Amino acid sequence: MNPALAMVTVAVSGFVGYWCAWRKRPGTPTPYDSSVGGPMLWPASEPWPSCPGPHDQAGWSPYSNSPEELMSPADARLERWIHAGRYDRALTPQEREILDGLDRTVRLPKGPIAMLPVAQLFVRDVPGLRPPAGADLLQVLWCPLDHDSDPRP
Repeated sequence: MNPALAMVTVAVSGFVGYWCAWRKRPGTPTPYDSSVGGPMLWPASEPWPSCPGPHDQAGWSPYSNSPEELMSPADARLERWIHAGRYDRALTPQEREILDGLDRTVRLPKGPIAMLPVAQLFVRDVPGLRPPAGADLLQVLWCPLDHDSDPRP
């Protein structure tokens, strides 16, 4: 069993279940390892999965005044970091200057968006994981853009 995983049996009020705890530790996983945020095993002959959308243009910044005010992911993270750090105080002049200088003219790309790899778990590393017959790998991918309130499968 993978030393980064710990299997725990939990019994609460008559319910028994298995939990797999992931011990975070730095490393250099390969596509042949279970990992969160590591490289994924993917056939070179298969296209990388993409999300066809539609994508919600207003989802990048909760501080935006308009759906047309979009920012790069890096600027959106910086804006959120500044607002999260101020709590109940007003913005400092330095923070206001940074926020006023952010580029809000980014446009969403047209067409499908490449999915981002989140986690890859091999059955051999996660006892209790029950995949469909013939499968031994669970891969989780995520669309980095927001979607409207009626998500599609």
